[in-house]
Order: sequence, then structure tokens, then C-alpha cells
Amino acid sequence: MVFVWPLAIFARRRAAEPEPFGSAALRSSASEVVWHEEGGAMEVPLVDEQVDFTTRIPEECLGMVFQNLGNENRNACALVCKRWYWVEAKARDRLKLNAQAALGLHVSTLMSRFQHIAHLSLRCTRKVASIENETLVLIGKLCKQLTRLKIKGCKDITDDGIDQFSQVCGSLKKLSCGSCGFGARGINAVLQHCSHLEDLSVKSLRRLLDCPEVVAAGKGRLRRLSLKDLFNGQFFTSLIAGSKQLQTLILSRNAGYWDPLFEVVTEQLPELNELHLESLRLSDRGLRAISRCSKLESLYLIKTTEVSDNGLCAIAEGCRNLKKLHLDDRKSNRMGDEGLLTLAINCAELQELVLIGMNVTTASLGLIASNCTVLERLALCNSEAIGDTELSCIAEKCHSLKKLCIKNCPISDHGLELFASACPNLSKMKVKKCKNVTSSSLSWLQMNRGSLTVSLDSSNLAAEDYGHGEVVHRVDQRYTRLCTAVLCTRTPVLGNRFTSVAGSFRRRICRRS
Repeated sequence: MVFVWPLAIFARRRAAEPEPFGSAALRSSASEVVWHEEGGAMEVPLVDEQVDFTTRIPEECLGMVFQNLGNENRNACALVCKRWYWVEAKARDRLKLNAQAALGLHVSTLMSRFQHIAHLSLRCTRKVASIENETLVLIGKLCKQLTRLKIKGCKDITDDGIDQFSQVCGSLKKLSCGSCGFGARGINAVLQHCSHLEDLSVKSLRRLLDCPEVVAAGKGRLRRLSLKDLFNGQFFTSLIAGSKQLQTLILSRNAGYWDPLFEVVTEQLPELNELHLESLRLSDRGLRAISRCSKLESLYLIKTTEVSDNGLCAIAEGCRNLKKLHLDDRKSNRMGDEGLLTLAINCAELQELVLIGMNVTTASLGLIASNCTVLERLALCNSEAIGDTELSCIAEKCHSLKKLCIKNCPISDHGLELFASACPNLSKMKVKKCKNVTSSSLSWLQMNRGSLTVSLDSSNLAAEDYGHGEVVHRVDQRYTRLCTAVLCTRTPVLGNRFTSVAGSFRRRICRRS
């Protein structure tokens, strides 16, 4: 009810203002004469506390207010009166329901109230009975404007149910299903009947093993496809190859050998610009096939153990429009300077680079910083080769850098202090699990570059007492002592991370002193 009272007060203030045409009816009965010593008699309007001025707010405006509230406050507003109850229902286009079997008894009532639902989420745990086919078909009939559906843990929904649902809900544009009771036949039915389908996410469908069936392209115009935790993801080869408009492809933790698939489908995907590959059995042979996607802009290679510098060089030479690259080589350590040097020479438009577990040197970092002049985001994690020398190279040459993240690398305070005057566009820096970094460099950076936000992991501060200690800064030949409780605060959003938030406040204190 926190947001209800300010709305009512605002409406009462607006009602207390005179009418634009000077109506006398507003001032006739709701006023009294008050005597002031300086101004004499004055007529003061009175507000009737029994009048509900929120009734003067149009339903459209009231609905816009409800859309900016959180779920808890929005539900509270719906209980204020009948008018707010129905206005809130009309303004709601997203709904999350606990898809247990008992939901089937209340679906008609719920959907008669929420008639404008476009995004619906049905979630259930596999330990209890979920909704059945009849309930899902009824939802499809009642939700005429439904465009996005997410089903998770509904093990009692079978291929027949998802088939009937797709026939009555042809306007569906996005479907996300995980741990449900249907398989390839249900997916084929959705692709056949939902001609507007653009986004499909499939995760942990165990029924794919019961009835092996190839998933065809159907009538859908897929632009995004996500396949995760599947034992036979190769059954989607026809779907991937037949989706000529596919722009984003995500493959994560799927069994099987994926090199043959990419050799078949890459020539059929002229519009592919974003590719996520995680924990797949993929080698340089697959990367050479991927290099034929000339429009590829974002590439994620996470824990692909059989990939080496040769495959990375093929990507750099074939995908010259790369703007975002994430490489996680912690398990194999087969990628390094050779692949990054080729990347720096061919991919000059690179804007974001994340290197995890790669032993790179100043040779590759320097060339990347020199050639990739628009590099704005850089992350270096879990590498023993990243030290102060590499940070010095970044500080000298990465002039467009805006965000920098260093995690679990042997850097020191000296390396961080280099950024006090370097990288003029740098606005945010994160330092995590770097044992040689102390709070003094954090405070020194904030004092000398107030516009820079620095986040320091709490493990670096464990040995220091931040409840009563003091930090000493030297500014203009003077020493200013500030309590560390003012300098650093623990925020709930960042968890066990200390973030400096008092740059401008400290500068004001320094000027006054």
C-alpha cells in the first residue's frame, strides 16, 4: 500500500486546484475564512476527506501507474476497490502461474479476469502432478493475445496436448519448454501450426529418447534457437538448416559430436550473427565450418576442450565482423597468443573481449589494443600470465576502454594505480580474487579519479578492519582523514563485494577543509 497513498494525495491536490475556467461551484461550499495578522482575512478551500478523488483519474492513466509497480504492490493495489481490481487486470500483460494440477479448476476464472495476457509462464516441480493437456488447451483458447509461453516442469503435458494447443494458439511467437512430458512430435506440431514462431528454447526434454523423430523446419520463421541439456540434439539438424532467417543459435551441454552438424548447416545460415557454444564436443574442424558465417558478430566458446589456436585463427580470418568474443579455455589451455594475434589483425571492429583461463602476453594484448581501436569492454580471468606488465600495456593503448574486469590474476596495487590517468573513457572497473590488491589502491584511485567506479572483492579486504579504521589521502599538499565507513559501503545487490560510492562527496570535504 506504499504506492497507493501518494497516488491518492496527488489526486486530492489536483482536485483542490481551481478549475481552468474559474468555476464557482468548486469554491461555494468547501471554504472557510481565516484571519491572518499580516494579510487580513483570507478564504481557504477545504478538502472533503470522504471524497475519493482517484475516481477522476482515467483508467488509461491508472493502468500506466500500475505497470510501473512491482508484483507485490500491484497485487495490493488490486485489493483497494473494484475499479482498481479490473483496471489492474486490464493493464497486466504478463502472468506467472504455479502450474500444479489444481490450477485446472481455476483457469477459466483467472483468464476471464486477465484477458490481455501476452506473456505467460507456467512452472511446476517434477515432484508433484502438473497441469494436464486439457488445461493447456483451455489456456490457449482463452488467451487470445498470447504471444510468449514458458513451460517448465510440466511432465503431464504430452505430445497430444502441445499439438492441440498449437492449433488453437497460432499467434505464438516465442516458446520456451524445459523438463516437460512431450518430445519431438510436440515440437514438430508447434513448428507446423505456429507460423509466427520466431524464438524456440528447448531444455532437458527426456521424451526425445522415447520416440526418436527428426525435428523439421515447419512453417516457423525462427530467428533464435536454444538447445540445452539434450542427449540427441543432432535430431534438430534439419530444423537448424531449414531456418534461413536464424540469427541467434545457442547450444549448451548437449551430447554428441558436433563437427559434422556445423559442416552441414553453416552454409544454410546466411543471417547468423550470434553463436553460443558451451560444453560441446567440438574441434577445429567445426570452427573452420563456422568461419563461413561471414556475418557473425558475437561468438561464445565456453569449455570446448578440443578447440585450439588453429580453429581460432580460422574464425578470425573468416568472421571479420566480430564485435563480441568470449573464450573460456580453462580445461584444455590450447588457445593463446597465436590465435589472439590473428584475431587482432583481422577483427578490427571488436568491442568486447572476455578471456578466461588463457595464458596471454603483452604481444597479443598490445596488438589487440593497437588494432582494435573501438574495444570498450575487456575481461581477463583466471590467468597466471596477467600481471602489472600486462595492465600497463592495456592502460597505455586501450583509449576507448569503458569497462575492465580482472579476476584471479596476480596483479598488484601498482597495476591498478596506472589507471588513474590512463584510459580516459574508463568508467567501471571490477577486481575479484586478486590477492595482491589492497583497499589502499581502491581509495587512491577514487581520490585521483572520482568518475571511476571501482568494485573490489571482499576477499581482498578480509584482513582489514572496516568498522573503525581510517584511510589517509593526500590532496593538494594536505591530508584529509575520512572514515572508511563513509568511503565504502556494502550493497545488497553486490553481495559480498565492497563498492566505492563517495567520490564526489569526498571531493567536497577536501575543498571545505
